[in-house]
Amino acid sequence: MVVTYPLHLILVVLFTALAYFVYNGVEGALAILILCILYSVASFVALIPFVGVILQAGAMHYFIEPFVFSLTRIYPTWLTSAIFWAYVAMGAFLTVIMTIVYLLK
Repeated sequence: MVVTYPLHLILVVLFTALAYFVYNGVEGALAILILCILYSVASFVALIPFVGVILQAGAMHYFIEPFVFSLTRIYPTWLTSAIFWAYVAMGAFLTVIMTIVYLLK
C-alpha cells in the first residue's frame, strides 16, 4: 500500500470530483468517496501473493459494490466501472510485487 498510496489519494480526489458531475450533486460525490474508501480497504487483500488480486476483485464486486449501491442509492455507471478497474490494476501491481518478494525469500 505504501507504494501506491499517493496514487490512491489522487484517484480518490479525481473520482470524487467526477462523481459530482456524473451523479449531479454532493450526494453522488460522497457515495463515490465511500466506494473509494472501501475499495482502498479491500486493496489490503491484494498483498496476498499469487491470488490476492482475484480475492480483492471478488470482494469488491460481490460485497462492496452491492453494499454501497444499496446504501447510497447510486447506480452503476462508467465511473464505477473505471473505479473498479483502476483499483484492480493497483491490486494486480501489489500482488505481483508481493509474489516476487515471496519467491525471492
